[in-house]
Amino acid sequence: MITKKECLATLFKAATLYKQNFLGNKYLVLYIDENRKPDYIEIVFYKASFLHLTGLLFTKKGGNSNQFFDLCLKKRLKESDFEFDDSGFAELKLNVIEYLFAEDMSARTIGDYNYSQPVLQTDKLVGGVYACLGVLRSSKGYFFPNTTRSGDIGDLVTKKRPIVAIFKKQHTQPLYDAMVHKTRNEKYRSFVIPNRIKKLLSEDVIKAFTDNKVDDE
Repeated sequence: MITKKECLATLFKAATLYKQNFLGNKYLVLYIDENRKPDYIEIVFYKASFLHLTGLLFTKKGGNSNQFFDLCLKKRLKESDFEFDDSGFAELKLNVIEYLFAEDMSARTIGDYNYSQPVLQTDKLVGGVYACLGVLRSSKGYFFPNTTRSGDIGDLVTKKRPIVAIFKKQHTQPLYDAMVHKTRNEKYRSFVIPNRIKKLLSEDVIKAFTDNKVDDE
């Protein structure tokens, strides 16, 4: 069983990585759906989501999820400020949280949650064979992260679907201006982005997709 002292060390590192690589970003995940047609979701990363990815309860009086993140980032969170939630998954979440946020989003697969774990509430998962990120749909249509899981995404989704590319922008910007992942699967080398998705991307990103130039690769 992980100790609170070990939790703090992980939380402090993970918060720093979350800020460096994800905070304030919005991602467009382009994938092939169950009908073999292109589809996409958008995922946005706010401060408030970080707490839900840890499996912990913030018990500090008057505290909220934004404050929890700030305390982790400043390394001021105390053992008395949190407890493990009732799901029992805190250790599993904390085991992969650094891995998931160590670099920009580079998930290879996506799928609808299969509800195989009653205590897990999410809509879709993105990830791979080692770990995955669960995301919930907001009332505005975009998704936000609400859980992490260790293990193969294939065990948690109805069917794995391939991710063709992932694009990124600051959530306040109008167009996606970076491509952080593109599949190397030869099957999709001549893939054409549909116009309904292309209108969300900058011209430079569309060219990068065509030329197979991935940012930060």
